[in-house]
Amino acid sequence: MGHELGAIVAERVLRRSGSTKSVTVRLGTPRKAEAIDWQCPYQIIGLRGSRVEVAYGVDAVQALQLALEAIRIRLGRYSKEWIWEGGDGLYGGFPRAVPSSFGRDFAVGIEQYIDAETARMLKAAQARTARRQTASRSERERSVRVGTNRTTRTRSGGRIRQKHPR
Repeated sequence: MGHELGAIVAERVLRRSGSTKSVTVRLGTPRKAEAIDWQCPYQIIGLRGSRVEVAYGVDAVQALQLALEAIRIRLGRYSKEWIWEGGDGLYGGFPRAVPSSFGRDFAVGIEQYIDAETARMLKAAQARTARRQTASRSERERSVRVGTNRTTRTRSGGRIRQKHPR
């Protein structure tokens, strides 16, 4: 049985890293499927089998989340690195969700690990930025020998002449 995509709520055009061929991902509006389930239709055009698929959930939000996860999994079968306008990265910007089906303690533990790693990576990036700024400042203010005198360039571009120490 074929599914209808319905009203498109989101669309992203991707291409594999190192390729010019594009793939279009479309998400439809989540809708009531049966008495107790919801479904969220999605479609990936440009990969084998461009038919509309659906992800089911207990409500519209879960159906949407599971559709995004299904897209990530399907894209990952073809390539881990997808590029799109405005970004690039793993799975075309469809990140892995923290699974909650293994219980609260598992999910909280994974989230705490991700938070700690994010903080560690941020701290390292801030340290690199600070080192680059210090090196750049030092470069701008370095002394240049001119004859027997030393000329120092200041941040504002002015010069200070100093006698060269013997």
